[in-house]
Amino acid sequence: MLPNGAIASTGCCRWCWTTLNRRPSPLIAYWYGPDHAEFRRFVRGTRSGGVARNDFAAQMIPSAAPFGGVGRSGTGAYHGKAGFDAFSHHRTVVGTDLPFTITGRAAPPFTPSMRATTALGLRLARNRTRRRLRRSR
Repeated sequence: MLPNGAIASTGCCRWCWTTLNRRPSPLIAYWYGPDHAEFRRFVRGTRSGGVARNDFAAQMIPSAAPFGGVGRSGTGAYHGKAGFDAFSHHRTVVGTDLPFTITGRAAPPFTPSMRATTALGLRLARNRTRRRLRRSR
């Protein structure tokens, strides 16, 4: 089971960090606020698998970025470079200053225009896949 928890804004970041650090390290820590000195202190002063700023689940988007937790929330492979990397833990930190969340578009409720856009994207992807399969025969 992955450790999780929520800490509401209190105006006292040090209290939040102390509370977070007393518990098992979460898979992801979320920060909703500007990218300023307090955010950077939050990243340096807490331990988690990754950090997302102003978005939900955005840490899974960058394909080259590592994804995984520390402690009870998970570790990676253990052999060779992967083992070194697993015990070194490369921490993913992502954020956005956009007025909307990118991942928010991937969650319900879906508007009719979002459904149409998704259907078009799937249709185009299917057609590309069919063309590649025909060429490979």
